[in-house]
Amino acid sequence: MADRLRQDLGIETTEQKDRCYLRKVYVREPYGMVFEITTDAPGFAMDETLEILGSTLRFPPWLEAVRQDIERRLPALEPLKAASLSRQPVGRYTPSCFKHKMGIPTCHSLTISTRTANSVRTRTMNDVINGYQIQFDPGRDPLAAPLLLLHGTGGDESSLMPLGRIIAPDAPLLGVRGTVMEGSITRWFRRYGEGRLDLDDAARRADELAAFVEIAIVKLRLAAMPIAVGYSNGANMSSALLMRKPEMLQAAILMRAMDTIAPAPGLSLDGKPILFLNGAQDPLGPAQSRAVMVAKMRAAGADITEQITGAGHDIGLNDARAAREWLSQRPAQVA
Repeated sequence: MADRLRQDLGIETTEQKDRCYLRKVYVREPYGMVFEITTDAPGFAMDETLEILGSTLRFPPWLEAVRQDIERRLPALEPLKAASLSRQPVGRYTPSCFKHKMGIPTCHSLTISTRTANSVRTRTMNDVINGYQIQFDPGRDPLAAPLLLLHGTGGDESSLMPLGRIIAPDAPLLGVRGTVMEGSITRWFRRYGEGRLDLDDAARRADELAAFVEIAIVKLRLAAMPIAVGYSNGANMSSALLMRKPEMLQAAILMRAMDTIAPAPGLSLDGKPILFLNGAQDPLGPAQSRAVMVAKMRAAGADITEQITGAGHDIGLNDARAAREWLSQRPAQVA
C-alpha cells in the first residue's frame, strides 16, 4: 500500500502497519493534519462470526498475555435490552453490545486503538506548550514518575501513549510531537539520509526540548522529573538530551537507539538509570553505533542496562514488558 501511494501518487507515508483486523498507513499533509488510509480486509469478522460480532472483548494474539492489565482499565459497559432498543427514535440506532478492538503495531507509530459502541470520556488532553504539540494523561498516581514519550520518525504525540501505559500503568504520560518536518513526516532533528544525522541540529533541538520539559513540569504540575521513553529517532533525541541537559531526565528507556552527539564538557550521568532495548536484526541501528553511545554514557557514570532481542527495528509487546520489568526493579532510584 505504501509503495503504491509513493510510486503512483508521489505521496510519502509511514510504513504499512498491521492492525490485525486491517492494514493502514498514515500520511501528514503540509499543515500537519494526519490522514489514515486503511484496508477493509481482513475485517472484524476474522475471529468471530457475524452473529456474535461485538458481544465479547477481543484481542489480537500478541495482547492476550496482558489481557488482565487492559481489562481492568476499561469502563464497564452494560448491553441494552431489546425492549429499550425498540423505544429509540426513528433514525437513531444504539448498539445492543460493545466491542473493544486493540492492537499494537510493530512500526514507527505505535498505538493501541480502542473501538466502543459509545464514546467514553477520558482525562487525556491535547495542548501546545512552548511550541510543542502534546498529549497528556495524568494517570491515577500523580506522584509517580511521569513518562516523557518521544515518537519515532513519522509518529506524533499520541504514538507511544499506549506503550507508556503498559510500561507504567498508573503514571502520568506526556506524549510530545517532534517539530522537524521531513516532507510530510515528523522528526526530532534533521538528517542527511538514512542513518546520516545532522548532529548540530540534534544538539540545538535537544536544548529546545530541555526548555520545553522545564516549562511542562510547571504547567502540568508534575511531581518529579520525567523518565524519557524514546523510540528510534525519539530514542536518539532522548540520548541527545542526556548528553546536553541530563538534569532534565531522571532515567531513560531507549528503544532502537544509535550514536548521536558528543557529551557536553564535564558531563555527569552519575548513577542515572538507562535501559537500551535493541533488536539483533535491526538494519537501522548498527551494533557498533549503539556500542559507541553506551560507552559514552558509561564513561559519564550512567547505570546502563542493555537488552537485545531477536527483533528488527520494529517494537512491540516484548519491548513494553521488558521496560516495565526494568522500571519495576528500580523503585529506589526511579521515583
